[in-house]
Amino acid sequence: MAHRRGWWGTVALLVGAGLLLGGPSAVAQLDLPDHTVKGEGEFGVRQIYGSHGSSKFEEYRHIPSGLFLDRLRLGVEDKEQRQFYELRVTEPLERDQNYQLRAGRYGRYAVQFEWDQLPHVFSNTGRSLFRGGADDLTIPSLVRSTLQSATTPTANTATINTTVNENAQGIDLRLQRKTATLGASYTPTPGWDVQFSYGNEHREGTRPFGANIRTNNTSGFNTVELPEPTDYRTHDVRAQAEYTADRWSVAVGYVGSIFNDDHTSLTWDNPFRTTDSATLGAARGRHALPPDNIAHTASLSGSLNVAQATRLMGTISYGWWRQDEPFLPKTTNSLLSPSALPAASLDGKINTLLMNYTLNTRLHRDVSLTARYRHSLLDNNTPERIFDDYVQADSSVVTTDRRNLAIAYTNHNAGLDVGWRPVSVVSVKAGYGFERFDREKRDANITNEHSGKGAVDVTPIDWLLLRASYLYSQRRFDEYDHEKFVGEHTFPSGEPAGTLPQHPNLRKFDLANRNRNRVELLGQLTPFEPMTISATYGLGKDDFKDVGFGITSDNNWSAGLDVFYRVSPRVALFTNYTREEFKSKMRSRQRGGAAGDTAANDWASDMTDIVDTVGAGVDVGVIPERLDLTLAYSIAVATGQVRARPLGTPTVSGFTAENYPDTKNRLHQLKAALKYHLGENLTAKLSYTFERFVNRDFQTDIMDPWMGAVDSGANSSIFLGARQPSYEAHFVALSLSFRF
Repeated sequence: MAHRRGWWGTVALLVGAGLLLGGPSAVAQLDLPDHTVKGEGEFGVRQIYGSHGSSKFEEYRHIPSGLFLDRLRLGVEDKEQRQFYELRVTEPLERDQNYQLRAGRYGRYAVQFEWDQLPHVFSNTGRSLFRGGADDLTIPSLVRSTLQSATTPTANTATINTTVNENAQGIDLRLQRKTATLGASYTPTPGWDVQFSYGNEHREGTRPFGANIRTNNTSGFNTVELPEPTDYRTHDVRAQAEYTADRWSVAVGYVGSIFNDDHTSLTWDNPFRTTDSATLGAARGRHALPPDNIAHTASLSGSLNVAQATRLMGTISYGWWRQDEPFLPKTTNSLLSPSALPAASLDGKINTLLMNYTLNTRLHRDVSLTARYRHSLLDNNTPERIFDDYVQADSSVVTTDRRNLAIAYTNHNAGLDVGWRPVSVVSVKAGYGFERFDREKRDANITNEHSGKGAVDVTPIDWLLLRASYLYSQRRFDEYDHEKFVGEHTFPSGEPAGTLPQHPNLRKFDLANRNRNRVELLGQLTPFEPMTISATYGLGKDDFKDVGFGITSDNNWSAGLDVFYRVSPRVALFTNYTREEFKSKMRSRQRGGAAGDTAANDWASDMTDIVDTVGAGVDVGVIPERLDLTLAYSIAVATGQVRARPLGTPTVSGFTAENYPDTKNRLHQLKAALKYHLGENLTAKLSYTFERFVNRDFQTDIMDPWMGAVDSGANSSIFLGARQPSYEAHFVALSLSFRF
């Protein structure tokens, strides 16, 4: 009862404020002796009902009950309209709040400060056995010893289940991003423009992280899902000076980025071992986290009016990327003796070069031409060192040397576009494009892609617009040989005995030969002034040629319809529908060792994702210039299907190609708002919002810290139980919006 009295008390306060602000004193702006003040905003009270504990409800937002200030803007100008000051506030004191403060002199200088926050909630159902510090996770010794005993010699699933579920505690799995940005611009003369900005972003929190470690027996490995600590700090500096004359302009710029991670590594207890073993694994695991790094980029750009109808534009930029984080030891296992590391740190050095040129010209009154060329280079000077051996799952040393690869590329991109207007109601465009990649340490050394495109716009009458475009491209590699370009460099003495190298018929989708088709259609119809109808259609087909294994095709299409109809000056209707379909095919092989490397173990899968979105609404002026009603409803339904089938009679024991269960997401949204205009600059609003999210995903719906009851192969694995279940929420809000 006390809560209800507080809510209704707030309502009474808002009504009183509305009567006060809506009285004769409400004016369009506030005049001071030397300045004019303008502003607008919306504040009110909100209550949320329903079952909305799912992390999906506030995945990237914060919607608390109680008093709220949705937005506020205050602007101050001097009487001569030379200087200005402005404050913008959105969702203050909430986790997704934003503040902007600007001040300056029109046409001369401006200073701006912005503070922005954005949450990312991964799950509200997470539970973990781990305790301790953020980057040093521990499990109570009694729990570990119990789990170790329960896996020797075979897993005692009942004991593991009880031990995990009784000791797992709730854990936050969310990040909070906070960004402060300070910017300034200065125009000392009409030709000069100088800009500078500094941004500081802090990203902090915990998110799920998967790792592998050896179990307490010789049967295999287990998965350990960890709460990864995130404490990132990114400094971003940008500066540019530009001078513009009548026929030319030139600009110099700099962009700098410094990234710091307060956690260099994550160390955790092995849930199933309390001591190191030379054969059964380590008592603790360790994994490197994102390293500190720095990047600098300097640029020079300009433009020149070569002739009356010809303009040349160009940009050249050069970058330095550096990363020299110290290497971690090869293992945490004190009973293993791998060879020494070849260096103390990476000494990562990458230089980048970008050149971009564009020429626009008009050959005739009705004919235009655009030529462009782009060259980019990623020069990787990171030392390639040979590691004499490596440790596998902290349980064994593999005495095979391997080398880190300094992957690099050079890219050339050129194109020519021609536009022609043969008659006033028809516009035609055609173009040709070429792209070449020269790659180092990738499966294909060179890829070349040629493309042609065309488009036509037709406006036969004022109320009809028709637009169509088509793109066709062919990408072909020069030579595809993973062993030659990657494998032999990675393993100078050959891959470990008993392992299978990458299959020679595998083709990676970004390198494989590919034919691409793209079609886009648009129609806009205004049969009479109050009605507008828009229809769109798009089709994409990627056919990957000569692929033995990998993605063989990737197709999609979409269609949409939007209708707006103003029935009368007081009533407007709108509706929309969109359907998107994505279909791809993949072929693979369950090799299962050299003996199983046969076509009998080939399998294929067909993957389909369908998204339907429907919306409709109405705006009604119930009482002209006094009472308005808005109703809108939308539903989005996404369905995923994976159909797998064997292409032969499998020889690998236990292998079968089976269909996955379908996945389905539904999001219903209903919004209703009743607005009462108390005065010219004051509006009271009563709003209701309904959201219902339905999630059916076999991959996450059943997740718990222990999954042995669902999958016997996971009886020695520990998870976080992170899910995003369905939710249903009702929002009721009363607010006042004002202007002055």
